[in-house]
Amino acid sequence: GTVSGAGGGKINQVIEGTHTSEVEITSTSFVTSNIDVSITPSATSSKVYLCVNASAHARATTSAGGVNTGQFYRSIGGGSYSAIGDDFQLAVNRQDSSYDQESGGSGVGQFIDSPNTTSTVIYALYFKKSGGNSVRVCNIAHGASIVAMEVLA
Repeated sequence: GTVSGAGGGKINQVIEGTHTSEVEITSTSFVTSNIDVSITPSATSSKVYLCVNASAHARATTSAGGVNTGQFYRSIGGGSYSAIGDDFQLAVNRQDSSYDQESGGSGVGQFIDSPNTTSTVIYALYFKKSGGNSVRVCNIAHGASIVAMEVLA
């Protein structure tokens, strides 16, 4: 059957970007992971649903532990990149003085953006070390994907 009178919320396009090369950093500032996707919204009123899934790792050799923190960034029409939404945990690792280890993290982030443009938008996953020695995405060359879905108003 069909639904009459339904407005908005229809998916107009779904674009996926993938990356398979490991990126390891020691930076405490956000840097690109090279995981990105480009989408051109059909209307300024459209929203863009983002979802990233990346194999992620945090390395720590002290009980303070390590945290791999992700953040979505966007570039509109070839402009500079700026952060959008809140940051999120990709992975965590901690070892206590008795050498018991804890690790976790989903490597997943989601966000709904309102870019208010019909220009091409590039969305990218940036990441940083929030503790520990280093952090990685596409750990041991396991892949990552980022999906952008245009949702019509």
